[in-house]
Amino acid sequence: MDLTILHEYGAKRHYEALFYLRDIGYIDDISEIQFNIIQKFVQYRDVYTSMKNLKALIDLIFLSNRNIIIGAAPYDPIIPYLILLKKRHNVIYHSSWPYWNGSKYPKKIIYPYQKMLWEKYVEKLHVVTVTETANRSIKQLGAVSTYIPHSVNTQIFRPANQKSGDHVVLYVGRLIVQKGVGYLLKLAYEWRQKDVEFWFVGEGELKEQIERMQNKYSVRYFPYITCPEKLAEVYRKADVFVLPALPTYEELFGIVLVEAMACGLPVIAANSVGPSEIIDHELNGFLVPKGNEKELENCLSYLLENPEIGRKMGLEGRMKVLKNYTVANVAKLWQKVMLTAGFQ
Repeated sequence: MDLTILHEYGAKRHYEALFYLRDIGYIDDISEIQFNIIQKFVQYRDVYTSMKNLKALIDLIFLSNRNIIIGAAPYDPIIPYLILLKKRHNVIYHSSWPYWNGSKYPKKIIYPYQKMLWEKYVEKLHVVTVTETANRSIKQLGAVSTYIPHSVNTQIFRPANQKSGDHVVLYVGRLIVQKGVGYLLKLAYEWRQKDVEFWFVGEGELKEQIERMQNKYSVRYFPYITCPEKLAEVYRKADVFVLPALPTYEELFGIVLVEAMACGLPVIAANSVGPSEIIDHELNGFLVPKGNEKELENCLSYLLENPEIGRKMGLEGRMKVLKNYTVANVAKLWQKVMLTAGFQ
């Protein structure tokens, strides 16, 4: 079969299992279309890619019976177009959103019936959610929903044979205030006399502040790493992985947690929807209340001062990843859903 992935942001990392199915011959070809054309053009000024995506979106209107996986944020204004695709093609909607009861909205409601159209759209639609929480939520609207988490390549993301002996605290993700990066920068300042380094991988508004801190404190900055092998090398050099968050921020999955656990790291994360389903508290990591700086510091200190416990937690985390998040296992779940949805 051929497959089209229609998404708002980069697809490869979130659809690792589908590309695996292509590599083993179950899927013949995968094409990707990004529908946030205006945003991408403003960001990158790439006329060619923007026009290519626009043409692909228009072509789908006149085609039929294509196999399409749609990764659009709930309540996006693009919903009339998505309804048209549902009528003309075999569609699976892919979502991490856990608040289909209307208590929160990731997109602004800008025209009449926008919310109603979305509720009508997901009714009887084949849906894949990345958490059990999202699965339960969207089923209340009548969706034919299945829980399938994100996956990681455990041959690439694997534990180190031997640690360097340094004390490294690692964060990977967007360098923004909402993600709680400031908590780690504050600790880097307060722990400046301790033998601990804080490593940050990613891009965002706090990048320049982190780069400035490299000159005075035990802080190291890495630009966003696209190569999985190079990213895995950074994980393997760390001792603890931390994913904090402000009280107002909700981590809907946290694929970086799974990558860190696959590399044998104990993990600490703010207790959001995603991390709470990935981390078994005090077994393979710690869940701390969002915004609780003191508890975050206590858990981090505990792991750094008790490396044997950290290694044991890391082993437990690796075992959980091998059981639940490998590319091959997740690919089998996708195969079942695609057959049920009539993909051919």
